[in-house]
Amino acid sequence: MLSADRDALICDMAETYHIYDVRALPVKTLATLACGLRDDSRIKLKITGATYYPPFVLLMRIHDVLTDVFYGADADVFRFRDKEAPKERESFGYDSGDELMAALARFNKN
Repeated sequence: MLSADRDALICDMAETYHIYDVRALPVKTLATLACGLRDDSRIKLKITGATYYPPFVLLMRIHDVLTDVFYGADADVFRFRDKEAPKERESFGYDSGDELMAALARFNKN
């Protein structure tokens, strides 16, 4: 992890464990603590090549769907508040977990 991005690892260690001098730790302890970092830590996102943390992407999608549902349920609300209706989107889905993971991989490359 140090070779991937030393600054990101130091920042994550300071944020999570309040360790500011990683050189003061034994290597095994540093490795154990680094593996225990959250999945959305800077270093883990850097190593996996992810742009966003996958649950965050799921929350964005839920927000989009709920916006469409609420607009469809009461379109007058948007007119009275001088807001525009959500734009039309093409609906899509996945037949298997492999297709979803492939789509997430394509999304993270962009």
